Amino acid sequence: MDVDINDETRVRRDIVEATVEYYPLLSDTQEVNVTVASASANALACVTRLGMTVARLQGLNQAMLRVGQQWRREKQTALATVAQHQKLLAFLEAPAVLDDCIRNEMYHEALMVLEHITRSAHPMDKVQLFRRVENEVRCTLEKALAEVVLPRLAEQLTVASAVKVTTFFRRLGVEESQIRILFLAKRAEYIDGLLREAEESGMPYSRIFRYVTAFKVHVSEAILQYTACFSPDNESGSCNELVGWSHERAYVFVENFRASLEKISNGSELASVIEQCFNSASTVALVHMDVSGLINEALISRVKSLFADQVALAVQSYTASMMTFSWRPPNGLQWGSLQRRTETLPPTTTTTTTPITPPVTLVQWMPLAYALNGLLTAFNTIRKCVVPGVEQFCIARVEGLLQTMAKDLARDKELLMAVEGGEKQVYLHFVDAFVHDFYPHVLACVRLLLSDDAQRLLASGMRSSIESLRSILPLESSSTTCDAKEHTSNAPSSDHSTVTTTNTTTNAPIPTTTTTTTTTTTTTTTTHDV
Repeated sequence: MDVDINDETRVRRDIVEATVEYYPLLSDTQEVNVTVASASANALACVTRLGMTVARLQGLNQAMLRVGQQWRREKQTALATVAQHQKLLAFLEAPAVLDDCIRNEMYHEALMVLEHITRSAHPMDKVQLFRRVENEVRCTLEKALAEVVLPRLAEQLTVASAVKVTTFFRRLGVEESQIRILFLAKRAEYIDGLLREAEESGMPYSRIFRYVTAFKVHVSEAILQYTACFSPDNESGSCNELVGWSHERAYVFVENFRASLEKISNGSELASVIEQCFNSASTVALVHMDVSGLINEALISRVKSLFADQVALAVQSYTASMMTFSWRPPNGLQWGSLQRRTETLPPTTTTTTTPITPPVTLVQWMPLAYALNGLLTAFNTIRKCVVPGVEQFCIARVEGLLQTMAKDLARDKELLMAVEGGEKQVYLHFVDAFVHDFYPHVLACVRLLLSDDAQRLLASGMRSSIESLRSILPLESSSTTCDAKEHTSNAPSSDHSTVTTTNTTTNAPIPTTTTTTTTTTTTTTTTHDV
C-alpha cells in the first residue's frame, strides 16, 4: 500500500514538473485548439450554406424546366395560330357575319354560323378568346331578333318571308305556341298601324276606302300567311287563337267603318263605298272573314239616315210654307172653275230611263213646290245607293209626308167648302194640284227610284186619303173613279204588307223643281238635275 501511494505521488510530481517545464508549449497548444474549433465551426456553416444553395439551384432548375415546357407549348400554339390564321379570322368575324345573314333573310346560313360557333367554343370553354366570341354572337343574335326579325313581322310581309321567319324561330328552339302568339301580335300591330294611317285622312270617303283596303287585303293576307306557316291543330287551341284574332280585327274594322260612314253626307260617295264593299265581300269570304252582314247593316242605316234627313227637311219646308200660305186669292185675281182632267197614273213597269219632268203647275202652290223639291232632293241623294232593305223605310217616310199633307187639306175641308167665294176655289185648285199633279209625280219617282212593287205599296197606303180628297173635287165622273179603282186594284190588299221586290231603278237623276217667289203674284220655276 505504501508503494502505491509513493507511485501516485511520484506521478503527480512528474506531471507538475512536466507542466512547469512545458508550460509555454501547453499554452500554445490551447490557442491552437481554440483556432481549430473556430475554423471547424466556420467550415460547418459553409457546408450548411452550400447545401441550401444546392437545394435552391435544384428548385430553379425545375422552374426553368417548367418555363421551358410552357414556352414550347406557347410556341406550338403560336405556330398553330399562324397556320390557322384564316380560320381564326373567320371565327372572329362570326358576329358580323351572323348579323348580315339575318338582315338579308339568310336564316339558314345564320343558323349554320351559330351552330359552328357553339360547336367550336364548347371544347375551348377555358380559352378567353372563344368565350368572348361566343358571348358576342349571342348578343348579336338577340339584337338582330329585336331590331330586324320582329319588326319584319310588323311590316309588309310575303308568305315566303313569313315561312322563313317562323321556321327560323322553330330552329332556335322557340315553342310553337309562342311563335303563333308572336306572329299574330305582330301582324295585328301592322294592321293597326295601317288603320291609324287611314285615320289621318281628313275625308271620310278616302278614310273608308283605306279601311276597306286594309281589311280586304292585309287581314286576308295575314290569315293566309298564318295557315301557310302553321299546321291546323285544334288540340293546342291554335284555331281558337286565329279565330279570336280574326274576330278582333273584324270588330275594329267595323267600328272604324261605322264611325267614318256616319260622316258621309254625299250620296255619290256612299254609292262608291257600297260598290267597294260589295267587291270586297267575295275576297274576305274566301278566308272565312265575311262581315257583309254587319257592313250591309251599317250601309242600310246610313242610307236610311240620309233619306230621313232630307225628308225631314222637306216636311219642315212644307210646314213652314203652309203656315204662311193663305187661301184668300190676291186682289184682282179671279179663279175659274175647275175643268175636268183625264187622270194619268204612272205606268206600272219601268220601260225608259228618261227623267220625269216635274209638273210646272205646282209652281203656283208654294207648299206643294217646297214639298216636291224636298222629296226629289231626298230621292236624288240616295238614287245611286239604294240597297236591299231600304224600300220599306223610304216608302214609310214618303207616305208619312203625303199623309201629313192630306191631313192638312182634309182639316180645312169643312170650313172652306162651306164658303162660297174665292177661298173655296183656291182650296179646290190646291187639292186638284195635289191629287192630279203632285201625287202622281211622287208615285212615278218612287217607281223610278225603288221598284214597281214599291209604287204599288205606296199607292195602297195612300188610297183612302187620295180618294177622300178626290171626292171633294167637282166634275169627277164615275168613269174616272172606275179607272182609278181599276188601276189601284193591282196594289197589295194590306196597307203595309211586306213585299219582296227586285230593284229596277236606274242611276238617272230625278229632276227637281226649284221655286223662287218674286212677288205675291209672280212665280218662276226652273228644272235641273241633281
